[in-house]
Amino acid sequence: MNKLFYIALLSFTMMACNSKDAKFCECMEVSEAFNKVAAKAIEGELSSKELKEMSELKTKKATACKDYQTMDGKLMLEKKEACN
Repeated sequence: MNKLFYIALLSFTMMACNSKDAKFCECMEVSEAFNKVAAKAIEGELSSKELKEMSELKTKKATACKDYQTMDGKLMLEKKEACN
């Protein structure tokens, strides 16, 4: 019985580690969108529409990514790969 328990526990742990975290994936999507607009801002001036979009994306990013601010880099890369 102990062997069966440990096999089940190991299987569950492996599935949990490799599963897609939808909230994290949303954080990555919003971050990428924000980074594109921010890169455009660095290259030159933005229109008022783009400035508003950048502000909205910054707010969305802060909300979507708040749970991941202190995440370990290795875990972050694993979660990012699971999103793709």
